[in-house]
Amino acid sequence: MRLSAIISVAALLAVGCGDKDSDDSAADDSSADDSAADDSSADDTASDDTGSEGQCGMQLDADAQLSGTVRDASGSPVAGAQVQLCWKVCRQEISGSDGGFSFSAAEPWTHALKIYPEGWVGGSTAVFMLPMTLAAGGNSIDVVLPEFTAWATIPASTPAELDLDGLLVTTSLAELDLGFGVDTDQAGGVHVPESDWPADWMLPAEATGTVVGAWYTHPYGAIAEGGMPTRVVDPGGDATSYQLWEAFWHVETCEVVWENAGSLTANGDHLEGDAALHEFTTVLLLAQ
Repeated sequence: MRLSAIISVAALLAVGCGDKDSDDSAADDSSADDSAADDSSADDTASDDTGSEGQCGMQLDADAQLSGTVRDASGSPVAGAQVQLCWKVCRQEISGSDGGFSFSAAEPWTHALKIYPEGWVGGSTAVFMLPMTLAAGGNSIDVVLPEFTAWATIPASTPAELDLDGLLVTTSLAELDLGFGVDTDQAGGVHVPESDWPADWMLPAEATGTVVGAWYTHPYGAIAEGGMPTRVVDPGGDATSYQLWEAFWHVETCEVVWENAGSLTANGDHLEGDAALHEFTTVLLLAQ
């Protein structure tokens, strides 16, 4: 998956953030002083003081654009894929016969870029999810969607370790919130080859080290609030300590982030420690 430059924009699928004020008198009070309102909105740069709504109250000029392509592991275009760009809401485009898609009028901010192949309902093809920081102007990304190479049955109640192509996750259906309308007992994963990685994972500054492993997992978006203890098959190399990072879109606060899932150290053929994933999503292994 090749990621060139960084752009922004778009997708349908509305998800609202924050509450609308239904009190007319409060609305009158808030608009009574036009000069104060002008002062508060004069600077389009995001404020760090976003309150309990997180980033949902931020206002930015929609002056970013995003274009790209979706291909499979063989390099063939993937037509009919749902391409979603999510921040305050998700906007959606469908990839064309050449695998291409484009968005306009997006905010220059960090979005969740998500791509679902046509007909994907727990299917065999991976879902792509990347926190993507868009710059004003044009941006582009080329995405490769590999096939899942490992499958395991999720136990109903007693947690068991599931091998998702070298990512070993312990969970059960009783611990998972699969999301609305999802009904499956199958977990899947694919260890993404480096040749299919984006050019930039856009990790935060605190994510130190070097990316040495990447996985897409299924059922995408299933959440385990208590965490899923996770080990990794040792990738080899000289490193002895590692960190796991997972991609999140927090709908309630409109935050799209990479989160540290914990540390691992080499122990025989595996990396073990306090790492615990909280969602089936994109997962990165960083050597320290």
